[in-house]
Amino acid sequence: MPTSPSLSTTPCPQTAKWWQDRFKEKFLEAKNKSSNIELVLLGDSIMHAWEAEGYEEWQRHFAGIETLNLGFAGDRTEHVLWRIENGALEGISPKIIALLIGTNNIGHRVESIDETLKGIISIINLVNKKIPNAKVLLFAVFPRSKRPSARLRLRVNDLNKRLEETVEDTDVCYVDLTHLFLDEHGILNEDVSPDYLHLSRHQYKKWAEYIQPIIDKHLSNI
Repeated sequence: MPTSPSLSTTPCPQTAKWWQDRFKEKFLEAKNKSSNIELVLLGDSIMHAWEAEGYEEWQRHFAGIETLNLGFAGDRTEHVLWRIENGALEGISPKIIALLIGTNNIGHRVESIDETLKGIISIINLVNKKIPNAKVLLFAVFPRSKRPSARLRLRVNDLNKRLEETVEDTDVCYVDLTHLFLDEHGILNEDVSPDYLHLSRHQYKKWAEYIQPIIDKHLSNI
């Protein structure tokens, strides 16, 4: 029997009006900035929130870098694939594409680690095809659930381990920030993530401080 196509690798859009409107707005933003864009943020609500909870820290650390934020709340891998295939990266030549995606695949849809991994690698392959000279900065999926023994935390850990192994011998720059958000016992506290998924405002400072030298390094090397 023929196998059903993987949801994680089959491009499709979200149907919400705000999502469609944001896609159009970002398309126009990219067109207007085009030749100046150096950095693209690609992902879900956690990346999207650099425009909200993380706004002040982004301005403090990266205001001098022309950035296009293509984080969309609720996105799974197939939504990112659809956006790229429908022009999200057309006409721009960023030096870095930072990608954080997958938590809604293994959390919201509770799909297999294999399926989520396929979706993320499909995005990386498509990015490399569209903008071959860009450095892909791949973030490990951020920790979920309060306790290290929780099923969802273990699934995230498994996915990250597989991701790291998969990109180990490639040009992808893999960055795991898990240690920034957990205490010495591996607990994800409410002041770090009130819902054990999204970061609180002050955690974006940690994120910004950690990645600033990485971004500066790759911008200067390209």
